[in-house]
Amino acid sequence: IRTEMHKTFVATIPVTEMDNPLTRSIDSTDSRGMLRMLRQSDAQLFSGFLDLPSVYDPEIVSVIEGVSKVAADMLTSPKNLIVMTGCGTSGRMAYFCSRVFNNYLRSKNREPQMRYLISGGDKSLIMSYELPEDDPILGASDLKSLESGDPEQKILLIGITCGLSAPYVMGQIQHALSHDRYRVVLMGFNSTEFAREKKIEKWEGHSCRSVVQDLLKKSQNSPNYFILNPSVGPEPVAGSSRMKGGSMTKILLEIILKTAVEISENSGNFDPAVVKILGNFERAYRETYMSATELAQVVDMAALSLRNPKGHLYYIGKDTLGIMGFIDASEMFDTYGEDYFTIRGFVEGGWPEIRNSEGNLTEISPLFHVSTEEFQLEIISQLEDCDSVILAELGSGNFHEISAKNREIMKGVKNRGSKTALLLFGNFAENFKLKEEHAALFDKVVKFQLEKTEILPEVHSLAEFSAKLVFNGISTSSCIQKGRVFNNRMINLSVSNDKLFHRSVGIIASLASVSEEIATQSLIRS
Repeated sequence: IRTEMHKTFVATIPVTEMDNPLTRSIDSTDSRGMLRMLRQSDAQLFSGFLDLPSVYDPEIVSVIEGVSKVAADMLTSPKNLIVMTGCGTSGRMAYFCSRVFNNYLRSKNREPQMRYLISGGDKSLIMSYELPEDDPILGASDLKSLESGDPEQKILLIGITCGLSAPYVMGQIQHALSHDRYRVVLMGFNSTEFAREKKIEKWEGHSCRSVVQDLLKKSQNSPNYFILNPSVGPEPVAGSSRMKGGSMTKILLEIILKTAVEISENSGNFDPAVVKILGNFERAYRETYMSATELAQVVDMAALSLRNPKGHLYYIGKDTLGIMGFIDASEMFDTYGEDYFTIRGFVEGGWPEIRNSEGNLTEISPLFHVSTEEFQLEIISQLEDCDSVILAELGSGNFHEISAKNREIMKGVKNRGSKTALLLFGNFAENFKLKEEHAALFDKVVKFQLEKTEILPEVHSLAEFSAKLVFNGISTSSCIQKGRVFNNRMINLSVSNDKLFHRSVGIIASLASVSEEIATQSLIRS
């Protein structure tokens, strides 16, 4: 009986939309309990879920190695490109990894060959633009814009859609399958049979499922086509793929790109060490949650701010840690219905440092004022004692000094009476100390002791992964305490595209114990 129930359970609901049994009471515990539940859920990044393949299983490792070798082949000629594309968090991780590895290539005096596409364009790095996700024609058009007139150009397309059902990405894959210049990877975290079969407007003769089936056939007959879909288990908040889906996207992309770079640097004479790199990420996960008790105090601080109708939460950081903070903040509207100005991230240097493809977006609106300099000029004077400001920094050794610029910012924050926290990521000595006058600027200081922070010189992927887990933990736990989650289901999401419509139907059907038909009718009537 249990076996048949298990088969029915797995066969009817995509894993990315299931509620996670580990977190069903996450709305009724304290901050430390929430982080412990997130720790259990994040363990599934590496252990997998039920009898589905995990990222460590040989069939998945083999695909990662195959994709890495094709990516390395792209790097043999500067005319070729590696294009990573996705919607929402998937697109933001595509941008993030593209930026990181282009910077690395530049540091080696090599041509930056990484590109990213995100549905809705670069505005989607900050705001939620859900409707373009449903447009396969737009997706194909965006991809075509990266093609050169050179018929010898080759492009590796890595299409990322956690549920294997983003029409924007599927339109790109369908286009790529029809042109010889492309090698294609579909990355997601469901079994292929869960690709949506629903007809899509203006895309006659195609569906997400039909594209997946076409790719599956090609992958069985050619070494240039892949489906990479390890199971990471249900999200801790059902459907919130910004969390484990985003984390595994980052892990996979960075393993592929690191390996490709090393193969190209060694003239092809390099054996991929996929399992070893996975082990480094898994160790960083464990090391991060070793500080869960201390981090819970920061969550308490942030939750207190968000529960206040006038309160705000701000992240501040330099380079990739600052970018990881503003990515986390950008996801709060469509996930929890938070106002865009309630949770924000700021990066030292702003858009020139962010290095997005569309350039400086400051003129769009005040929301796109994302530099720490703009935080200092525009935000500090408006702060109140109900606000929280979190600074994230890399560190190492036995001593850490906050920069003069950040000391000035945090002094201004403290003078307004706001709550402050410092998050330090790195390999610290046992006798590590923070200068006393610097420590006085923060109500909470949490140190995340990581054995390694880099996967390549100056590529701090492990520290960034740790920071992502931490930022996700802070924002998710705070929004849960604000009442945005019931059991482990989001209940204040914005129904702004096809995916979120179907997710909302599932939430109504589950919580009200009604059929999907009744849930659909109820949602439409509302």
